[in-house]
Amino acid sequence: MNFKKNIEIYLSGSIDRKGDQHYPYWTIKEEKLLSDLFHSYSVECTILNPNNSAYQRETDEIYKSELNFIKRCSLVLVELSLRRGIGVGVEMYHAKLNNVPVFSIAPNNSYYRNDDWIHPFIKNLSTIIVEDIGELIQYLNDKSVINTLIKKRVFTKKI
Repeated sequence: MNFKKNIEIYLSGSIDRKGDQHYPYWTIKEEKLLSDLFHSYSVECTILNPNNSAYQRETDEIYKSELNFIKRCSLVLVELSLRRGIGVGVEMYHAKLNNVPVFSIAPNNSYYRNDDWIHPFIKNLSTIIVEDIGELIQYLNDKSVINTLIKKRVFTKKI
């Protein structure tokens, strides 16, 4: 398929250093869901998943290279079903400073979200907050959302 439009996505969350399959990480399954969705709109989707060994570098290089990628990407997706480290917060803040939309997955009854409460940093750094990957895909499956991301416009649509 010949794509004329492109979107770059950064997947923020913990890195699997121990092979723990029960811990929530961005996997090939989620990457494929995202790729297939954007391809259905004739949009090429480039995904940077720091959990992919192809992107693993020396520690000092990680900080600069990942923040540079976040600065130029179209979207940052954050997995927040469990408590995360300082790196995820820095990534979210850097995206916000550079007007990159941050879509966060924060299930209800998790560390960052409970009934009518959302952690103030997550609330203020996220463009949208959804319950799970299914709700995220449903939100993204909208031509106006896709076009906004492609053109890197300021996001006004919230859920």
